[in-house]
Amino acid sequence: MISLVSGRDVQAALAGYVQQRREAVYLSLAERAGLQPPRWQLLAAPGESGARAWLAVERFDRVWRADDVSGCVHLHSACGLLDADSRAPSLDY
Repeated sequence: MISLVSGRDVQAALAGYVQQRREAVYLSLAERAGLQPPRWQLLAAPGESGARAWLAVERFDRVWRADDVSGCVHLHSACGLLDADSRAPSLDY
């Protein structure tokens, strides 16, 4: 899963880059706290993309068994459970 920042709107792109770095800091802090977040990497975006950075995160909702068969980890967000508007700044981002 890669979080992309569009370069069409400069303000949105800059805000998005801040979000990419913020998420990278949170993942780093989780590692330092002894938690096991998914593998991640902050990538420099190619200039033609209009983005400044991409945050690549290994999918956390998939598991692999020893026989190379994938499985799905079922999950639901608090926003979804409460039927809240995911576009409003409340429980989801």
